[in-house]
Amino acid sequence: MVADNCSSAGLVIGPWTRHFDGLRNAGVTMRVDGRVVQAGSTAAILGDPLRCVVQASRLISQSGLVLPAGSLIMAGAATAAHALAPGAHVHCVIGGLGSTEFTTWRAS
Repeated sequence: MVADNCSSAGLVIGPWTRHFDGLRNAGVTMRVDGRVVQAGSTAAILGDPLRCVVQASRLISQSGLVLPAGSLIMAGAATAAHALAPGAHVHCVIGGLGSTEFTTWRAS
């Protein structure tokens, strides 16, 4: 993979939260069909995912551009990518932040 997030076919976005304390080294666990397939830490994202926001704002400012309010900044990956099969149930937990889950689409 050339860069984090480039292999994604989609993403899950939840409600906004202000609970950024602890994101520097939050545990991340991904389960597929109940089995742990990836585990890691947000520290894998430049040591602290908020560094991505700082770097993005610096680059945008240096270019004379403005990042519109509400923009999505994809910080990078806390775990390795994992290939998903049709119909797979995925459950991801980020310590201190919450969890999300979805089932991949199965062609009929």
